[in-house]
Amino acid sequence: MNLVVFHDHGDHFLDPFLKSGFRHVFCAVSDGTYWITVDGRMGLPVIEVVAASTFDLRSFYENEGFTVVAVAKGGPVRVPYVMSSCVGMVKTVLGVRSISVTPYQLYKFIRKIQ
Repeated sequence: MNLVVFHDHGDHFLDPFLKSGFRHVFCAVSDGTYWITVDGRMGLPVIEVVAASTFDLRSFYENEGFTVVAVAKGGPVRVPYVMSSCVGMVKTVLGVRSISVTPYQLYKFIRKIQ
């Protein structure tokens, strides 16, 4: 499973208009050895190895107050244009096909398909 992590620690001019607790999103994927986060900060991807795959990363983020949803990796995203945003980055990395443009819309979509 992969993790989609929602929180309020974004740094975007639209933050005041986004739902509290869902102002930013990033994902964590496991390659079997490590947890790797992919975070679209201001449209620029930041990719980091953050822990061994045996580490309970979901509980760590939940204890930090973040909302975490586990998702299976989908297929390739076949759209001509993906927004260069945190939401677009997560959708591309995890193969999520939705029209979500805000973190909260993405959260509702992921919860619906589970």
